[in-house]
Amino acid sequence: MTAKKILRLRDPLAVSLTFVLSGMGFLLSCGLLGPISENVRRLALIMVLLGLVALARKSSLRAWQSVALYALALSPMAGAFVFSGSVFDAVSFLAIAWVLRNRAIASAGMALDAAALSVAMFLAYLYVPGAWHVAQVATGWANAGATVLAGVARVTGPLHGGIWLSVFLFSTAALGLARGVKNPALWCMAALAPAMAVFLSALAPWIAFQLGAALQWLFAPPQYYLADADQPINTPPAVLSSWAQVIVLLAVAPLAGLGLRRPIPPLPATTSIRSGLAAVGTGALASALVLTFVPNSEPLEHPRVGFYDSNLDFSVPEPGRYGLIQAGMYGSTEILLRDTGYTVERVQPARLTDALQKLDVLVVINLRDAFSDTEFAAIWDFVQAGGGLMVMGDHTDIFGFMEPTNALLKPVGVRFVFDSAYPMRRHFAHGLELRPHPVTQAGVTNLDFQIGTGGSLELDSLAAQPIVAGRYGFSDFGNRLNSGTGAFLGNYLHEHGERLGDVVLVAAAEHGAGRVLVMGDTTSFQVLSVAFSAGFVERSFRYLAGGWPPFLTLREIGLWLMAATFILGMAFARRGGFVALGLGLAGGAALAVGLGPRPGAPTVRHTGNWALIDTQHIPAMPLAFFVPDAVGGLFTAVQRAGYLPITDRSATPKDYGDYGMLVFLDPARPLGEAGRSGIRKYLADGGLVFVTASWPTRAGAKDILDVCGLTLRPVPLGPAEVTVDDLNAAFVDAWPLEAKAGVAMETLVAAGNMTLVAETQIGAGRCLALGDSRFFRDEYFEGERDYHPGNLRLIDRLFGRHHQQIAMEDTRP
Repeated sequence: MTAKKILRLRDPLAVSLTFVLSGMGFLLSCGLLGPISENVRRLALIMVLLGLVALARKSSLRAWQSVALYALALSPMAGAFVFSGSVFDAVSFLAIAWVLRNRAIASAGMALDAAALSVAMFLAYLYVPGAWHVAQVATGWANAGATVLAGVARVTGPLHGGIWLSVFLFSTAALGLARGVKNPALWCMAALAPAMAVFLSALAPWIAFQLGAALQWLFAPPQYYLADADQPINTPPAVLSSWAQVIVLLAVAPLAGLGLRRPIPPLPATTSIRSGLAAVGTGALASALVLTFVPNSEPLEHPRVGFYDSNLDFSVPEPGRYGLIQAGMYGSTEILLRDTGYTVERVQPARLTDALQKLDVLVVINLRDAFSDTEFAAIWDFVQAGGGLMVMGDHTDIFGFMEPTNALLKPVGVRFVFDSAYPMRRHFAHGLELRPHPVTQAGVTNLDFQIGTGGSLELDSLAAQPIVAGRYGFSDFGNRLNSGTGAFLGNYLHEHGERLGDVVLVAAAEHGAGRVLVMGDTTSFQVLSVAFSAGFVERSFRYLAGGWPPFLTLREIGLWLMAATFILGMAFARRGGFVALGLGLAGGAALAVGLGPRPGAPTVRHTGNWALIDTQHIPAMPLAFFVPDAVGGLFTAVQRAGYLPITDRSATPKDYGDYGMLVFLDPARPLGEAGRSGIRKYLADGGLVFVTASWPTRAGAKDILDVCGLTLRPVPLGPAEVTVDDLNAAFVDAWPLEAKAGVAMETLVAAGNMTLVAETQIGAGRCLALGDSRFFRDEYFEGERDYHPGNLRLIDRLFGRHHQQIAMEDTRP
């Protein structure tokens, strides 16, 4: 091949690569390339940004500009430390696009413009309820075409239906044609864009199967890595369906290379820069003002919450009742609300109408009997006048709740589907779509929400909006024949006609002056989950009870006005206008999320009845229940001792004093001086610290043991059985403890002359240390149904030593 031909191919190849990287940047910055971790997503985004910088025409860049661009390409790393980091990532991508679009090879800047416009449209989809409904309509048309093409019913969300990729493809072609690039390849791309949505809707499940088979052939991973481990290992690898977008990008790239290979004459730079900066500044300011122009409501004094009590279980763990299956249901939610200043009562059906006169929030969970016409009218009059209504349900019409619940929710157009909403990865790991709302304000992952297997929601009215969706989840229709313990569950598989992706899990609506929240799952409010979801639970009630003024209409109007302002600015700037639109919208959204309206603060934040389970220092345990090496029994043990366990990842050493007990389970990272000082002060004021540690992982616990006047001895004892009064306890991997010089230590459990559990008095407080980091694992302590009675009773007594001295004797041979 001659040098001339190589040069002739260079520009189309560079344009094609820029097109692919622009599309990847859009998908990655918006979290549309599968349920991957934030760190992996940011790393991939950085690689894409570096690739875009590398493709820029170096002749138009000075040395310092090149250095600045590469630094900007690395900026997503800062998103991990910024509130609303995902929006920050979009800002980083758009900033790179804005700078590079005029330095791209030939007309490849159109691809960057298209990516920026796509980001702007996706942010509007997130922030504007009306845009969400528009996307569902567009997806419905794509699904209809896919059903005809595939010959079987296809139901997908916007992502898996290819809507977002089609937006990018069509925008690229349309912008090129609008700027005077007359090329048949662009007309082909414009025509292919809607066809791609139909194609992906029809073939995404099949493509996922092929990708799964290829990975299996290449790497032979265990099959459960290709699907949710909660489900049978032959579950379709639907998690891979979003990767089909990459295949489409690569397939269409040659068209982009041919269509955009000719350069566009540049416009005066001064006009572009000034107008672009004005657009960005105006847009960011407008969106920030509009989205935050809602005054924070003053918190009500002791909001009154009523639980419609149709045989609800409000029990909590107590001594003598063991096994996580018996932990109880909603008792922790009741305790949480009382401790944060709410007045809680249980409303009996016979007095519902009278009780509504005194309530601020009514809670209805798995309603079994329909309300009478009088009760129905009273409830909606209550909401119309400013009351809050929370409605919770579950999967597959369990307890027969669907008919009465859907009838109750008819005024706001929300209804439960006869299905189970399953995640594509275990526990919706990196699979949730958290839409801007006061209830989701501080949430980051499903760890903060604890959404389990519930039912999905259908929104039939513009009055309702989703606030939490399973972007990477699917609907599994129930089976009426699978009754009894089967709970009408389906086959755990995604099949034809079942929704793939973007399943609605939590919805909100405004009705008159009141507010409504609908939860498709009750797990977040159950005893085991509240330790993690307390913030979400409390924010939900605070939002419903806070007299929050309606703001969705103002927000929607403001966003569309802002978009119109950008488009008007684009008409003057012409160059960079679309990128400015996206950058301004993203920047304003980031400001709005961080500065936006929140419900008033709770009357009481913490009480001495709460125990902080430390998760700040990367404990060597999975932060989940019913998985290998889980420590669910630790949470029930803490609650049996009279404390409400809380895992507040935002807690700092300054907050320690708000808790009656601190629990450090084999921390993997040292506390540092601030942590040590916080524990010293906490103990001096009379607090209780409990820590488990082992010699191999002692580095993380050393700071705590030092403050407690203790140290570990490098003597492995392995399994150790001891007798404590009338019970037998079994240690798994025991390591002895000893006191530091000058510290009085009481041995509570010993193996021979080796101390396994020690107590020290530090100031007015006390430390409890247990030399076995594996002691609390479910298989040795307390699982779903199996448990070790001796170990449970030992911990019950240790945690209760405020009021009781225990005589302990070692009987190890």
